[in-house]
Amino acid sequence: MTKINKKQVIYYSGQAFCGANHRVELLKNNEAYIHDVEDERYNDDYKDPFFKEKKHFLKLKDIDFFWETMDKLEVYQWSKNYVDSRYCDGYGYEIKLRNPEGKAKYCSGHMNYPENILDFIIALNKLFKTNIKVYPE
Repeated sequence: MTKINKKQVIYYSGQAFCGANHRVELLKNNEAYIHDVEDERYNDDYKDPFFKEKKHFLKLKDIDFFWETMDKLEVYQWSKNYVDSRYCDGYGYEIKLRNPEGKAKYCSGHMNYPENILDFIIALNKLFKTNIKVYPE
């Protein structure tokens, strides 16, 4: 991959009412930020939501592989908004990407997803070592 060295952006945030709250982000110097909350408010054994927040460093080869995968998935061709207005509650998400060459994509949605969102989530989970899940219909 030819590098022009633009500031790389990898950001994903997803939230569900009374449910998941995920955020992963590439920070400077290849540091990964992970925020993960599973709200179990309606569980009989409820005490506190399960909360996990951590940082770790990503390998450059893994970041490069992520960008190659984004090209193969053609994420830069995705629409800007995916919204299903039939739902008031549900899962909403935001994606921000910019590779070293400067190719960028902003995408958000609510209960509606790009066709290959699961492949994107697999690549994201592999890079950040997370277990984010989405359930497209």
